[in-house]
Amino acid sequence: MTTKLILIAVLAVTLLLLTLLFLFDRKRKSVLGKSPYIDALYALIAGNSELALNYLKDAVKDGESSVGAYLLLGDLLRRDNQMTKAIQIHRSMAIRKDLSYDEKGQIQLAIAKDLAALDKIDEAIDTLNTIKNIKKNSEALLALNKFNHIKGDYKTAYKHIKAAAALDLTLTKDVVASYLIAVSSSCLEDNRIGEAVKYSELALKESRNNLPALYISGMALVADRKSGRAIELWLSLLNLDISFFRLTISMIEKTLFNEEKFQKFETILKDLYTKYPGNSDIFMSLISFYTKKGEPETIIRIFENEVGQLRMNKILRIQMALVYISNDSLAKAVQILKMDEEKEMPVYEYKCAVCNNKVTIPISYCGECCGIDTFKRYHEEISN
Repeated sequence: MTTKLILIAVLAVTLLLLTLLFLFDRKRKSVLGKSPYIDALYALIAGNSELALNYLKDAVKDGESSVGAYLLLGDLLRRDNQMTKAIQIHRSMAIRKDLSYDEKGQIQLAIAKDLAALDKIDEAIDTLNTIKNIKKNSEALLALNKFNHIKGDYKTAYKHIKAAAALDLTLTKDVVASYLIAVSSSCLEDNRIGEAVKYSELALKESRNNLPALYISGMALVADRKSGRAIELWLSLLNLDISFFRLTISMIEKTLFNEEKFQKFETILKDLYTKYPGNSDIFMSLISFYTKKGEPETIIRIFENEVGQLRMNKILRIQMALVYISNDSLAKAVQILKMDEEKEMPVYEYKCAVCNNKVTIPISYCGECCGIDTFKRYHEEISN
C-alpha cells in the first residue's frame, strides 16, 4: 500500500512539473508573438540577420514605437547594402518630438554611418558634429576618427581617437599608438617621409615601448636618412621581443652595410647572441656575416662551443654543413646533416577579421577599415 502511495505521489509531482513547463512555454511564445521587435532581437542573438530584418519590417508595419527597433532596422538595411532605405528609416525618426538627447545622438550617429556608406563623408562628419555633447560620446568620436581618416585628415582623426580614449578605458594608449602607426605606414607607402616620421614619433610618445611603433618608426627614420636613431629603435625592439629579429635584422644589416659599419653590425649580432644564447635565427645571421667576411673558422669555433644550446633546424644544419665543406671537413658536414632538428619557430601574418587586410606585425588598429582589435593571427605562416 505504501509503495502505491509513493508511486502516485511521484506521478502527481511529474504531471505538475510538466503542466508548469507547458504553461511557461506557451507564455514565452505568446510574448514573442506579440512583439516582432523582440523576435528580431532573438533572431540576431541566433545569428540570423535576414530573419531579424523581416521581423523588424513587421514591427514597423505594426506601429512599433521603440526607437531601438528603427535604429536596428536601418543598421541591418545598411549592412544589406540598402543604404537609401536605411537613411530614410533613420531620418524618419529624427523628426519625432519625444526623443531624449541620447536617442537623438544615436539617430544622428546612424544617419552619419548611412551617409558614409553612400560615400558622402563630408556630410557624415557635419551630421556627427550636430550631436549634443559629442565630446562625451566615445562612439561618435570614434566615428569622426574613422571618417576623417578616410578623408585623409589624419591630424583631426588623431584628435578624435585620443578624445575617445579619454572616455573609454578599453581604448588604451597602445590602441591610439596603433592608429598613428597605421597613418605612418600609409604615409611611407605614399613616400610622404616627413609625415611618416612625425606620426611614428607621436606613436612612441603615446606608448614608448609599443612594438609596432618601434618597428615602423625605424623604417620611417631610415627613409628620412636618420639611420642612427632607427638602429637604436630597432635594437630597443629586439631587447623587448626577439621574435621581431627576422623582420628587422635584414634592415639593420642593409642600413649599416650601406654606411660601411661592418664592425658595428658584428657587435650587434654578438651582443644579441649573448643575450639570447641558442637562438638559431641569430646564429644563422652570424654564419651569413662571417661567410661574407671569409672567416669559416670563426663560425666553426662558435658553433662547436654552442651546439649543445642551439635549436637545430633544417636551414641551420645545411648552412653549417656547407661551412664545414668549405673548410675541407666533409665528415663533420655529414655528421651535422644527421643531427636531430627541432621545428623552426614560425613567423605569422595577421589578418583583419573585417576587411582581410594583412600585416606582418600585430597591431590594434586597421588602417584599411578603421577596425579596432580586429587583427587575428593568420593560420598560414610566412614562408622563410
